[in-house]
Amino acid sequence: MYPSVEFNPDFIVSSAAGEKQLLVEVKKWLPLPIQSGLAAWIAKERRRLALPESYVLLVTPEKMTLWPPPSTSAARSATYSVPARDVLAAYLSVERYPLASLNEQELSSVVSAWLGSVMFKPKATLLENPAQAWLVQSGLHSAIYRGFIRRQTAVSQ
Repeated sequence: MYPSVEFNPDFIVSSAAGEKQLLVEVKKWLPLPIQSGLAAWIAKERRRLALPESYVLLVTPEKMTLWPPPSTSAARSATYSVPARDVLAAYLSVERYPLASLNEQELSSVVSAWLGSVMFKPKATLLENPAQAWLVQSGLHSAIYRGFIRRQTAVSQ
């Protein structure tokens, strides 16, 4: 039996106007039942958090998976899934410190540094970098540009 996995976003990213746009969950690993039903899990958690039109970014050491809001044209296509190593390579020496060797708190810190950087970069700069272009293509960059990140406090188990 796999343990249940709760969705308690590590970060909530808001637009410059203060609207909650992105929920970010960082996980060291995902149990198989969650892996096979990610889309349903994301939809359920959006409803539970009363943020049905938010982007959701799930980060593991292997990949970053983004679900656009259901009402956007980007949501009609597949979710964006990119290698975490490629996206975070500029923020950590992934050769020296492989993402799989980091604990969730360390991985969260790297993700926070990355988010804090890309949300202030112009679209053109991100589009020049193949590992970051998906942020613009998905519409996420426009939603969070010049916004702010709120780190969620840890929930006691």
